[in-house]
Amino acid sequence: MDQETKDAYKLLENSGLKPRIEPIKIFPGDVPERLGLRFKRDSGFIGMDVDDIKIQAAIKKGITNPYERDKGQDSVFSYMYGLNHKNHVNVYYDCEDRAFWTMAHVRHRFPGFPIGMISGVAAEGGPGLTGERHALNVLWWYDTSVNNFVCSYWDPILDRFVKGINQKKAVIGFPLGAGRYHPIPNNIDPLDNTLIAFDEKRLIYPLDGNGGVSEYLENKIYENPGECKDPHISTEDKKHPNFLNRWKRYDEALWTFVHVRRAYPGCPIGVAIGTRDGNDVYENIIWGADGSGHIIHKYWNPAFEHDDKSGEYSGKFISGPISLNTVFI
Repeated sequence: MDQETKDAYKLLENSGLKPRIEPIKIFPGDVPERLGLRFKRDSGFIGMDVDDIKIQAAIKKGITNPYERDKGQDSVFSYMYGLNHKNHVNVYYDCEDRAFWTMAHVRHRFPGFPIGMISGVAAEGGPGLTGERHALNVLWWYDTSVNNFVCSYWDPILDRFVKGINQKKAVIGFPLGAGRYHPIPNNIDPLDNTLIAFDEKRLIYPLDGNGGVSEYLENKIYENPGECKDPHISTEDKKHPNFLNRWKRYDEALWTFVHVRRAYPGCPIGVAIGTRDGNDVYENIIWGADGSGHIIHKYWNPAFEHDDKSGEYSGKFISGPISLNTVFI
């Protein structure tokens, strides 16, 4: 481990984000571009299922933000406010990670819930935040005063709703589809055949062996009691059609993405959207190093099989060609 990697590890440890295993080295930022994607950018959007967003958003109605008003025990507000996302380290575990963490857990707690991550420039928050690059969550609902669907903005760092975000650059919204919808402005292009890297600098961790990323995924360690500090219960039984129809395979890819990134902060793991053998796939792409120190990558399909009895998915490392469309890391 070189000095820069040691310093990064110490920073994570002192910030309450000690990795499960020590990192090997700093990840070279140009590696993802060798995957054959047309180019890399820091702005764009992944298309959303507009119809489904409107269906789900119509459940919450009001003339003011219904999520902010509803602070009951089982409310979306209370769940987001109680999430264990307080730790922060610039670059290695920062605002995008916290917004993705919130997004994944809200989707799991409330299957089908229309929520996304949006990056841009902070509009509020005081010195050190206002005017800086930042990321928030967006939540959709139906505003009866204007008879239209709108969104609210939640800041995981401030733990409250905010007025919005300036200079919007990227929107990753679930449920996925092909549509463009508010708050995606017309000057943001789709992330087709593109890689979007929210941070250039990452940390390489061992993929194999005791404590490695592969062991973490194959044994679903993130589902062990006490491993993730946030509850993994859902409002729907995982065997019920409501859960099965609303919790998608791309949710599983986001779910493993956020937990690996939390257990191995700064890990170069992404969500890869593409096709394999003619089928749409949502997988994780993970970079690491082999025994000789050469950079390698693997694909993990977190929803390779579904157990109808338990309602759980099991994953598998996949080899063979994949035609990539979009990757975000």
